[in-house]
Amino acid sequence: MLRRARTEERQRALAVELAGPPFPQPLRHLWSLFSEIAEGLDAGGFGPATVTWQSLDAWSRLTGVTLDPREAVALVRLGAVRAEVMDRSKG
Repeated sequence: MLRRARTEERQRALAVELAGPPFPQPLRHLWSLFSEIAEGLDAGGFGPATVTWQSLDAWSRLTGVTLDPREAVALVRLGAVRAEVMDRSKG
């Protein structure tokens, strides 16, 4: 996308737009957990894989990581958002 921009000014504008806001540091721990879980998700065949309660439970048992209930809810919700974004990017 940046390479196709015709002017340097447009390239700079696109770079700023694509950079997005800074990562919220208080969420770093949760994002790290989510990234690890997402690597092991099993694709369902009809759409992007999501973090399910079953996959979260299996990951927790295998890794020995005990999640706070609020963390678990957040991870499942992040999985749903991830799947929605991936699905939109295909269409």
